[in-house]
Amino acid sequence: MAAACWNLGRWARVFVATLGLVALAPRTADAVPADFLYLAGYEDDVCGDGVIEAIEACDDGGNATGDGCDAYCRVEPGYTCGGEPSSCNFCAAASTAQDAGFVRTYVPATWKHLMGADSFPDKNTSSSSVPHLAGVVYLGASRGNFTSVQFTVPNGFTSDVRLVFDPSQIAGTYGYSGPVTVSTCPGDFRVSIAPMLEATDASACKSYRNGLVVGQIFLSMTGVSTSGTCGLVPGHTYYLNYTNVNPIDGIAPGEWTCPLGHNSCGLQFTAQ
Repeated sequence: MAAACWNLGRWARVFVATLGLVALAPRTADAVPADFLYLAGYEDDVCGDGVIEAIEACDDGGNATGDGCDAYCRVEPGYTCGGEPSSCNFCAAASTAQDAGFVRTYVPATWKHLMGADSFPDKNTSSSSVPHLAGVVYLGASRGNFTSVQFTVPNGFTSDVRLVFDPSQIAGTYGYSGPVTVSTCPGDFRVSIAPMLEATDASACKSYRNGLVVGQIFLSMTGVSTSGTCGLVPGHTYYLNYTNVNPIDGIAPGEWTCPLGHNSCGLQFTAQ
């Protein structure tokens, strides 16, 4: 069955008439193969406009390959992508928790899971999906697991933010040691990074809380890290990472410091 027209822009959702399958096809001025039939009122998903639409996994506003989001708006192997337009980071070499056999916990996996609010750094702990108490929430990990909470800094956001974590006082939880990092990659607990390729590679983006010591990370929306602040870029996506291991020597397979037979340890966490 021949199509009536083809020159409709860059991408179109089409039906393969002989199979009844939905697909993406590049739009050109050339004739459409006889097997393609456009639906009346088709949905126009534009890859490369910076907006993530129904069948896109990412959209960085471009069409290059090798940058994490390919020309078909698919996330490339080894990358993580988030935000609109998407920011993508190569994380295969940075995922130290996975390298040690740790498994990612997917609740909380986003800022909304942790803080009950859609947008970083807002919080509404009354609707959080994790334990909470008096304005703070529990950021923890079970044995052999790590937590990576994804958040995107809103475009135009300029305020500094302080992340504070204390030994947990929330009923049913147990507070103990563990590294907390802010990184462009999930499961990134590297202690010393050289050369630094991202602002979040700086030591100011890591807090190695040990025992009853209060930990904190100061976030600045300048994109530049200093000795005391972790630089983030508005519009970019990051991960708040936690696991329960010795906080200063990296991660070893099977490592665990949660005491007294407890299976889950963590921190009392808030954003100020």
